[in-house]
Amino acid sequence: MARILGTLLLVISASASAADLMERQGEQAAPSAGEALVVFVSPADSPEFTRMQVVDVTEPVAKLVGFIEPGTKVLYRVKPGSYLFMLNYTQASFLDATLAAGKTYYAVVSKDIPRGRFSVMNRYTLHAVRGEGLSELYFARAERNASAVIKSSKAEEWFRPREKSFTVKKNKFLPAGKEMSEKERAQYTLQESDGR
Repeated sequence: MARILGTLLLVISASASAADLMERQGEQAAPSAGEALVVFVSPADSPEFTRMQVVDVTEPVAKLVGFIEPGTKVLYRVKPGSYLFMLNYTQASFLDATLAAGKTYYAVVSKDIPRGRFSVMNRYTLHAVRGEGLSELYFARAERNASAVIKSSKAEEWFRPREKSFTVKKNKFLPAGKEMSEKERAQYTLQESDGR
């Protein structure tokens, strides 16, 4: 009984601290002239997972974008250029992005059927949202209803001692993307023209 109670208290403590990892934002302000904004959206009707990490793995040293969970959208402001993002779950999936200044880009957490390629044995991926997809009813509703969040200082404290493990995971799973055709890869790629 004491062991069960101790485990329960540990879970409650972890849940409470996890709430401090992200800070809610008010209005989603447009990016400034010298930056791009990437919005990672997790629809509220994705109940099978609780929390994942989105990580900027463009450089040798990984950077935490934020924790994402159903009903939230993580805002990430960066300089224009080319980026590689990783969604960390049981395994890893990736999103390429070429971003222009003053533009906002969208990616959505989606459930994939494993096909032995880029998302092999991975249930969730980051899909690029472009063109008519931005106004498609399901995505438009999910994005509008999601709570905007950014990482907190506590999230950085959590990530710092774990950074190397994310880099190791990137090096392990990224090569699988080379097996994809150009058409398949497009759904995991934000192009400069996708910004609005």
